[in-house]
Amino acid sequence: MLNSRRSVLIQVFLFAMIPWFASDGATQARLPQRPDPQAQLISNYSLYPDRYIRISKEAWKYDEAAHCALHSFEMKNIAGVAYSGIEIRLIYQRADGKVLRSQVAKIPGILAAYELRKIRDLKVSNVPAGSDQVLVSVTKATIHP
Repeated sequence: MLNSRRSVLIQVFLFAMIPWFASDGATQARLPQRPDPQAQLISNYSLYPDRYIRISKEAWKYDEAAHCALHSFEMKNIAGVAYSGIEIRLIYQRADGKVLRSQVAKIPGILAAYELRKIRDLKVSNVPAGSDQVLVSVTKATIHP
């Protein structure tokens, strides 16, 4: 009889402990794993170079005889990594905003971390004669080791 009571008490005790063990394990299993902040930053630099390479002080001249444009602007890298293989998109528009042509141009060299580079007279061919304005944006860049 004593063994039977003891057995029942042990079973009740163990049965009462099951939810505590299960909830503790389940809670730990559901905790989100935080990504490494440095790895997340490098991933953002790689996925979104247009957010870290800023273009400013844009100017351009159209050469009617050659149907080309000469572009000058500044590129500033606000990321903590260097970029290479930078490509920019130039969208030529009329005064009313209608897009006449969109073209991609490559910027040679490496843009170091936090560097400000002045691009002078980047020649772009086959520019439509009716172009009144141009929009310049970064479309692609790779992290340089």
